[in-house]
Amino acid sequence: QVFLRPAIAKLTGAPHADLSSRAPLAVPLKENDQRRDYLRGRWVEARHSGDMCVEAFETQDSSLLSVLAHADLLIVREPHAPAAEAGDVVTIIPLK
Repeated sequence: QVFLRPAIAKLTGAPHADLSSRAPLAVPLKENDQRRDYLRGRWVEARHSGDMCVEAFETQDSSLLSVLAHADLLIVREPHAPAAEAGDVVTIIPLK
Protein backbone atom coordinates (compact mmCIF):
# COMPACT_ATOMS: atom_id res chain seq x y z
CA GLN A 1 0.00 0.00 0.00
CA VAL A 2 2.77 2.41 0.89
CA PHE A 3 5.50 1.56 -1.60
CA LEU A 4 4.33 -0.93 -4.24
CA ARG A 5 0.94 0.55 -5.17
CA PRO A 6 2.48 3.94 -6.15
CA ALA A 7 5.40 2.22 -7.92
CA ILE A 8 3.12 -0.05 -9.96
CA ALA A 9 0.91 2.90 -10.87
CA LYS A 10 3.94 4.88 -12.08
CA LEU A 11 5.35 1.95 -14.07
CA THR A 12 2.03 1.24 -15.79
CA GLY A 13 1.11 4.89 -16.36
CA ALA A 14 -2.02 4.54 -14.27
CA PRO A 15 -3.04 7.39 -11.99
CA HIS A 16 -2.14 6.79 -8.37
CA ALA A 17 -5.10 7.29 -6.07
CA ASP A 18 -4.30 8.55 -2.59
CA LEU A 19 -6.05 6.01 -0.37
CA SER A 20 -5.32 7.82 2.88
CA SER A 21 -8.09 9.24 5.01
CA ARG A 22 -8.48 10.55 8.56
CA ALA A 23 -10.00 9.06 11.70
CA PRO A 24 -10.06 9.80 15.44
CA LEU A 25 -7.85 7.91 17.86
CA ALA A 26 -9.39 5.67 20.52
CA VAL A 27 -6.31 5.81 22.76
CA PRO A 28 -3.31 8.15 23.06
CA LEU A 29 -0.08 7.68 21.09
CA LYS A 30 3.43 8.64 22.21
CA GLU A 31 5.47 11.23 20.34
CA ASN A 32 7.26 9.99 17.24
CA ASP A 33 10.99 9.93 16.55
CA GLN A 34 12.84 11.28 13.49
CA ARG A 35 11.28 9.03 10.85
CA ARG A 36 7.80 8.50 9.41
CA ASP A 37 6.13 5.47 10.99
CA TYR A 38 3.25 3.35 9.81
CA LEU A 39 1.63 1.78 12.88
CA ARG A 40 -0.51 -1.28 12.33
CA GLY A 41 -3.95 -0.68 13.78
CA ARG A 42 -7.60 -1.58 13.82
CA TRP A 43 -11.05 -0.05 13.99
CA VAL A 44 -12.65 -0.05 17.44
CA GLU A 45 -15.82 1.37 18.95
CA ALA A 46 -15.28 4.34 21.27
CA ARG A 47 -16.28 3.50 24.84
CA HIS A 48 -18.47 6.51 25.58
CA SER A 49 -19.85 7.61 22.22
CA GLY A 50 -20.00 4.36 20.26
CA ASP A 51 -18.31 6.10 17.30
CA MET A 52 -15.72 4.20 15.28
CA CYS A 53 -12.12 5.13 16.12
CA VAL A 54 -8.71 3.68 15.41
CA GLU A 55 -6.10 2.26 17.74
CA ALA A 56 -2.58 0.98 17.15
CA PHE A 57 -1.72 -2.53 18.20
CA GLU A 58 0.44 -2.52 21.31
CA THR A 59 3.17 -4.58 19.64
CA GLN A 60 4.57 -3.03 16.45
CA ASP A 61 7.58 -5.33 15.94
CA SER A 62 8.02 -5.74 12.17
CA SER A 63 8.90 -9.42 12.57
CA LEU A 64 5.39 -10.23 13.83
CA LEU A 65 3.42 -10.92 10.69
CA SER A 66 0.38 -11.94 12.74
CA VAL A 67 -0.07 -8.30 13.79
CA LEU A 68 -0.09 -7.20 10.14
CA ALA A 69 -2.51 -10.02 9.28
CA HIS A 70 -4.98 -8.72 11.89
CA ALA A 71 -4.55 -5.04 10.97
CA ASP A 72 -7.36 -3.09 9.31
CA LEU A 73 -5.24 -0.02 8.64
CA LEU A 74 -1.95 1.80 9.04
CA ILE A 75 -1.75 4.90 11.23
CA VAL A 76 0.68 7.38 9.67
CA ARG A 77 2.93 9.20 12.14
CA GLU A 78 5.02 12.00 10.66
CA PRO A 79 8.62 12.58 11.82
CA HIS A 80 8.78 14.36 15.20
CA ALA A 81 4.99 14.21 15.59
CA PRO A 82 3.99 15.23 19.12
CA ALA A 83 2.07 12.88 21.38
CA ALA A 84 -1.55 12.46 20.30
CA GLU A 85 -4.51 12.20 22.67
CA ALA A 86 -7.61 10.04 22.36
CA GLY A 87 -9.99 11.87 20.04
CA ASP A 88 -7.23 13.52 18.00
CA VAL A 89 -7.66 12.92 14.27
CA VAL A 90 -4.83 11.06 12.51
CA THR A 91 -4.06 10.01 8.95
CA ILE A 92 -4.77 6.38 8.15
CA ILE A 93 -4.29 4.06 5.18
CA PRO A 94 -6.95 1.31 4.97
CA LEU A 95 -5.64 -2.19 4.31
CA LYS A 96 -8.84 -4.14 3.72
